[in-house]
Amino acid sequence: MTIVIIQLLPIHTDNVLEPHKAKITKRFNKAMTPTHYLANMLHPIYCGRNLRPEHIETAHEYVLEENPELLPELCRLQRDDITLPKALGHDATRAKTKPIVWWKCIISSESVSHELSSLALKLLSLPASATSME
Repeated sequence: MTIVIIQLLPIHTDNVLEPHKAKITKRFNKAMTPTHYLANMLHPIYCGRNLRPEHIETAHEYVLEENPELLPELCRLQRDDITLPKALGHDATRAKTKPIVWWKCIISSESVSHELSSLALKLLSLPASATSME
């Protein structure tokens, strides 16, 4: 699910495609949902780094509607304000470990709430889908 954003954002902002920007933006906005942005934010490698502020805000609003008590913890995770076990926080571990496995290790370390870990596992388990673009 998160790979969709990683692949579409550069296309959406490519200057060579400027004449087609309105169409690309329309398609991008139709395809992307708050859960796409949230999954990207919870991905151990991407961590929402490539998202624009409005995408992050959309994900935050979604969390506020669905499970408001998770938002402070999500914000702390984004700021790297949560103490993770040293091995799990290491860039090489994040890069070489599948996101599902990484979050299962996070659950067992009890670094973040079970609710946030469960949400991450649920979102990162979903297959990437472009059906709304068809």
